[in-house]
Amino acid sequence: KQFAFACVLPVATPGLRFLCRPSLTPPNGRVMDHPLMSRMDEMDCVVVFDDVLVPWDRTYIYRDASLTMLAAAGVQGQQASQTAIKDLSKTRFLLGVAYQLAEATNIVQFPNVLNQIADIVQTVEMVRGCVLGAEAAALPGPNGTLVPDGQILRAQRNYYLDVFPRLQEVLQVLGAGGLMMTVPAAELEGPRASDVHEFYAAANLDASSRIDLFNLAADASISGFAGRQALYERFFAGDPWRMRMMIADKYPQREQVSSLVTDFLERSRKWDTALRS
Repeated sequence: KQFAFACVLPVATPGLRFLCRPSLTPPNGRVMDHPLMSRMDEMDCVVVFDDVLVPWDRTYIYRDASLTMLAAAGVQGQQASQTAIKDLSKTRFLLGVAYQLAEATNIVQFPNVLNQIADIVQTVEMVRGCVLGAEAAALPGPNGTLVPDGQILRAQRNYYLDVFPRLQEVLQVLGAGGLMMTVPAAELEGPRASDVHEFYAAANLDASSRIDLFNLAADASISGFAGRQALYERFFAGDPWRMRMMIADKYPQREQVSSLVTDFLERSRKWDTALRS
């Protein structure tokens, strides 16, 4: 119980310090060179409390492990729903990037390319199905509210952390070496601009549009931002091993599915006895 503690404090509270990792965004880069990391890199840090005064009116839990704010307020189901919707939005965006890469380079008609893109399409529909299913199977929550079915959403969460690196891999395969050789946007107006406009055009895109698209695809699939995203998806909700253990150990239909096997074997024995007699 000594670790049961929750509070909210202003970041400028005396004695509160933050130890931050380096920023992923290059200091002199243009937004179009790193369109994702330049605008969406979330800082990660360790918070140090050095003789910090935490007022009681800012304290929600103090050494009382029986207080479960998330469960009591129905936050867990809502939080899991938000996570699934985030996954759906992110995957639909990556699918759009994949289609544009294939169309820009005029390879979208090839069977191997379509099979790569199909992996992202299937993920979109799997996550969308979980979102809709959790809402359709919503359960009564506190104070007359409804909470999305957490069992469906927990399964979706574990599925997505496994599949997310594959979504990035599809962009890597479709973009191929072009992801490594795309020049900064400033080169479109630099001393070698004529070379850039001539040699950086794609089959179906001019050089400027192609550079913007490939910089975006690189940011989403091979950059430091992309690596941070992959790590985030794997661990942001907790230890994935422990999450899976809890799903299997606390599965609410465990006895029900086990009874299917017991009933089937019992009917088989009766059928076997009838045939032998």
